[in-house]
Amino acid sequence: MQFKWLGTAGLELQIGSKVSLIDPYLSRHSLASIVFSQLEPDIDAFSRNISKCDHIFVSHSHFDHISDVAEISKRTGAGIYASQSGIQILLSNDIQADKLNELKDNTLIQFEDFHLRAINGKHIALPWIHHNQKKPTLRRNSFRHACDFRMDMNFSFFIETGDFDILVWNSIATEYLPDADVVFIKPQFDTIYHVIDLLKPGLVIPIHWDEFWKKEISRTKTIPISFENNRIKIKRVDWNHLISKTKEISPATRVLIPQVNHVYRFFDFL
Repeated sequence: MQFKWLGTAGLELQIGSKVSLIDPYLSRHSLASIVFSQLEPDIDAFSRNISKCDHIFVSHSHFDHISDVAEISKRTGAGIYASQSGIQILLSNDIQADKLNELKDNTLIQFEDFHLRAINGKHIALPWIHHNQKKPTLRRNSFRHACDFRMDMNFSFFIETGDFDILVWNSIATEYLPDADVVFIKPQFDTIYHVIDLLKPGLVIPIHWDEFWKKEISRTKTIPISFENNRIKIKRVDWNHLISKTKEISPATRVLIPQVNHVYRFFDFL
């Protein structure tokens, strides 16, 4: 059992013989493109980084989580699991309905090698981040600009493998937090410390912290914004502070700062 961080919130998990992707976003559009242009997928990036995929799970339908999903599915044949809003976006991009599976709060999906449960949670609310509880209008190719992508639900994923449990936590709240051995989580929110304190996991892996609008991944830094006690601060993540504070809260918890596209085996850290 192993994983790769694909950059942004993207993960590739290999559990048994199956490969699953969560929120794969490899196109990494520039800030200018995100604000002013149509978002065209980077097909070369898919070819370089994804050789096989059986399932794709979408936490929510903002562009940096779902805009590459349709093309990746077309190239790999992967089935897709997303909210109602996500399914409408994918249908508009010519994904056949039989490839799509709707996620609701507490949806449980049972595969041969693992079980996955979707847990709806709270997304940060900011003026430039779009939310929409209404069903979007379905028109072919109607989701091309970043502002077209609006979310309805925001899922975390709890994965039981039989050997250990994995939590991909996307909520800024900690309600309905299941016990897990491995936690993938965004480090810009002080939520990370509440989760570590409550779960005392064996391994914490920060993701979705890179400057996702920069194409050259190796040169990105952490996003220069953090949120503490519901206040926005212009500050990058201090990895030394995060590691030392984690050790203070839960001495047995290891922190792995992943490199993009590097393959890690879970059992090397647990």
